[in-house]
Amino acid sequence: MIMKRIAPVLYIIKQEPNGPFKIGITDDIPKRIKSLQTGNPNPLKLHHNLRPGLITAREIETLMKRRLKKHQLMGEWYDLPLRRLVEEAEKVKDLLTHKKLNRQKKTESLYMDEGIPCSKGHTSGRYRSTGGCVDCAKESAKKWKEENPDRFREYQNEYEYRRKKQLSQATPKWANTGILTRMEKEAREFKKGHGVHIGVYFHIPLKHGKVCGLYLPENVELASKTYRRGRGRGFDQDAASVEHMNWLRERGLCSRKIRV
Repeated sequence: MIMKRIAPVLYIIKQEPNGPFKIGITDDIPKRIKSLQTGNPNPLKLHHNLRPGLITAREIETLMKRRLKKHQLMGEWYDLPLRRLVEEAEKVKDLLTHKKLNRQKKTESLYMDEGIPCSKGHTSGRYRSTGGCVDCAKESAKKWKEENPDRFREYQNEYEYRRKKQLSQATPKWANTGILTRMEKEAREFKKGHGVHIGVYFHIPLKHGKVCGLYLPENVELASKTYRRGRGRGFDQDAASVEHMNWLRERGLCSRKIRV
């Protein structure tokens, strides 16, 4: 059976005739109203529903409830006019969309267009965030490392400690660590033989705002530093969830196939 995934919508339901309003999310409004009506003696009526675009209904619902906490009666029921609720929903959606677009704009590209020379004549490009020259920054970093070898070594040791701790916490007891060890060895040998920095790329990042991946052979592959940086900034948790569910189905671990 192939099931198309329907994005949840935000709904506002009123307890007629003069009762409070309920705020929630669902992917089937008629079914949700029927479920709520079972335990409610007064008729319930849908007054507004909001289909999110870039922002999910869950994000809108969470922020709305936080802003309207003083009007909360019990659970998800609120006592204030419908017009105020609708305005609040639209305002929250616009606010979250604006913030998300700004975050995407900042991470779209690390560098500005090449061809703009700096005071030293470098034309390799400039950082988008500061406008500084990329080559000048690399030269400055190299000079600092040469002048402060002890401090640089401390930073390296601290980074290695944090990384090992993070990998240890993300590795289940049942994981096949032998495969992971061989992959790390291959990366070191490739770097030594070809001079290209190859490392472990995580399909689902170990640290993310919505989900944290595991250190498993199924979740990693060897990739260059440039590839890992670009893919890491563009991680889509919703798309990854769909891909994971389809992966489970192909192996007979899930009976449904989900599509966006």
